[in-house]
Amino acid sequence: MFQKTRIAGPIAAILFVIGIPLSGQTAGPYQETGAQIMSRQRIADLTQGPRQVKPRLVAPRQSRAARPSLPSSAPTANAAPSPGEPQTLGVNFLGANLADTNSFPPDTMGAAGPSQFLVGVNGRIRSFSKATGSTDGGLNADMDVFFNSVRNGQPTSDPRVRYDRVSGRWFVTIVNFADTFSNNRVLVAVSSSATISIGTIWTFSYFQHNLDAPAGDTDLFFDYPTLGLDANALVIGGNIFGTTGAYQGTSVHVVRKSAVVSGGGGDLVTGGNVVAYRNLTGTPDGVGPYSPQGVDNLSASAPTESWVIGVNNVLPVTSELVLRKIIFSAPGAWPPSSISANLTLSVPTTALPLTVPHLGNTGGSAGELDALDDRLFDAKLRDGHIWTAHNIAVDATGAGSDAGDRDGSRWYEIDVTGGAPSLVQSGTLFDTAAANPRFYWIPSVMVSGQGHAAIAASASGATQYVNGVTAGRFASDPAGTLQSPLLFTSSSTAYNPAADPGPPRRWGDYSYTSLDPNDDMTMWTIEEYCNGADSYGVRVVQLIAPAPATPESATPPNIASGLSSVSVVVAGTSAGGSGFFDPGAGYPNRLAALVPNGVTVNSATYTSPTSVTLDLNTVGAAFGPRTVTITNPDGQSRTSPAALLSIGAGGPGPTVTTIIPTAGDAAAATPFQITGTDFVTGAAISIGGVPATGVNVTGASGASATTPALSAGTLNDVTLVNPDTQSGTLFSGWFADFLDVPQADIFHQYVENIFRNGITAGCVAGSYCRDAAVTRAQMAVFLVKTFSLP
Repeated sequence: MFQKTRIAGPIAAILFVIGIPLSGQTAGPYQETGAQIMSRQRIADLTQGPRQVKPRLVAPRQSRAARPSLPSSAPTANAAPSPGEPQTLGVNFLGANLADTNSFPPDTMGAAGPSQFLVGVNGRIRSFSKATGSTDGGLNADMDVFFNSVRNGQPTSDPRVRYDRVSGRWFVTIVNFADTFSNNRVLVAVSSSATISIGTIWTFSYFQHNLDAPAGDTDLFFDYPTLGLDANALVIGGNIFGTTGAYQGTSVHVVRKSAVVSGGGGDLVTGGNVVAYRNLTGTPDGVGPYSPQGVDNLSASAPTESWVIGVNNVLPVTSELVLRKIIFSAPGAWPPSSISANLTLSVPTTALPLTVPHLGNTGGSAGELDALDDRLFDAKLRDGHIWTAHNIAVDATGAGSDAGDRDGSRWYEIDVTGGAPSLVQSGTLFDTAAANPRFYWIPSVMVSGQGHAAIAASASGATQYVNGVTAGRFASDPAGTLQSPLLFTSSSTAYNPAADPGPPRRWGDYSYTSLDPNDDMTMWTIEEYCNGADSYGVRVVQLIAPAPATPESATPPNIASGLSSVSVVVAGTSAGGSGFFDPGAGYPNRLAALVPNGVTVNSATYTSPTSVTLDLNTVGAAFGPRTVTITNPDGQSRTSPAALLSIGAGGPGPTVTTIIPTAGDAAAATPFQITGTDFVTGAAISIGGVPATGVNVTGASGASATTPALSAGTLNDVTLVNPDTQSGTLFSGWFADFLDVPQADIFHQYVENIFRNGITAGCVAGSYCRDAAVTRAQMAVFLVKTFSLP
């Protein structure tokens, strides 16, 4: 186990001289760019020393004896990564491993942003491209280096990472610890931008957990900090221990979100930007939320309440969850006005989990993997429902039981819109095998805007290596059920790290499944597995949502060309959970549609997973059948297997308003362009009743062609006829030049002007006779006609 040590003395002086920044100098002592952080990381890499790892603090519910080791047997084959439902696997990459974290456990954590995934584990924070799964150079540092300005010279542990769609910022929290285990700090980092780069400014804040009002928990240690993020606040729950390691109960701290987003960093207590709700259990063995989880609120709207949830603290296990509601007087108000009493919810039977066997374990019961206890590992609020998960001991039927011989991952959906929370559904990811069952533990859960859910965890057994696993459910699945689990890693090595002999060997202490902020449908999970001999890795996997429904019909099926707006309802068929979806305003990616060959889609409005209403513009669209393609926000699309729409007659007729040029040689072919409205591909153009050649409708308001041969010295109507026979005419639009006044003649413009005004038709057919004598009578006629000109 290693940690990066601080630089001092001559080395620091040399680095100052050559211009490498030693601390944040962007806008204050608590702000640094990514470049400055990674510059300090390069210095730290030169002077590695032992890394101090926070010991395992054990609450009473973690004292259950480990399950005796099962007899060794031959390994069973692990399933290779392959598509599964309702999510399929996308980008898949290693986020960190034991070699670059040097920590037990990693505290598996990371989240998806607009273009990046940020891994944040003990000993490493690193950004990746979502598109490729490669490190992108935006941030790569030891957590101690990252939080150096606020950690008070002490090591850090227990990170949490979120991307906040509301503010477009990244949030990272962690705690520091010292040998005395008392009065430690909670540290908060916030990015200046949605995209992490070397130019991103990170602002660092902190609070000492015993000092925020009302002060308390003095000389105690705040452990296992959780994080719930909403539009108002950061809700950070945790367990309290004495300096001797004795469990004392739980507390929650609420941080004003605007203060860490827009402030200059530093101590949050001095500005009154954090408040405490202490002693939530009354006594160390009293009723209340154990390991209280702050709840992420996925809504962008500022709430009037934030939530905390945990299993009931009392022992023996009561099969109850306990919620607390933090109340604000108005959206965005500060500070919160109160916290509710315990809101207790009975759930199906639970039991404390067992330590986890794994293939190749050489340490006996001491070498089994830590499942901690029955604490909740994460919690999310969506549409008034909280989704959360934990691991428990179950039997072969999946029922929670103290006599259970395997661990399962239990998940819950809880309605909190009423006066008291109510259980909507719950289910368990478990193995039904009679012998050598697979264990599922350290789970996290997420639900998408479509209502589909995914649970992800670690998976192992006496005959199986340690892998990452996911299982999902469609919104339409029967309550409490999951689809078949899918291993998304394929480990072939045993896990017996000498630096962590147990008992038990550390694992977890949590995982996280996040929702893509671009589309509200793609999920990303990060889970721990064995990535090599005696090494762990944290694997990041994209969970791709089901495809759109297949468009099958349109109502009405026939629409007219030339319409600037016409509504068409497209109905689709769903198979395997496929469906249309739109996340609504505030998301960069939205539902889209394509109707080819000149039809413009003004808008696509989601109605249901099998119905979309399109507003179409058919102006300039050619007649004929059309397919329809619907694209979901995640980029997946489906095209109708046959034409659903037919464009035909019935729209407004065209108009012709200009022609350029306005005149040309009567006998020569002259290229021209016309403008107007409601032109349709396939239209014909004539001049003086004679068809033009080379007609090309370039759009609803433009077309080009070449003039036919015409009688010299004539004004001709220009007519465009759409395929539906509706026509528009520019009367007397084209002047066929006199034979003796071609375009190059210096008098051509004048002759064309007087001709268009009806003054003369020339002297003989086809000729103007510009040089002929003018009689007094002709002059009189000329003058009289000019009186009628405008």
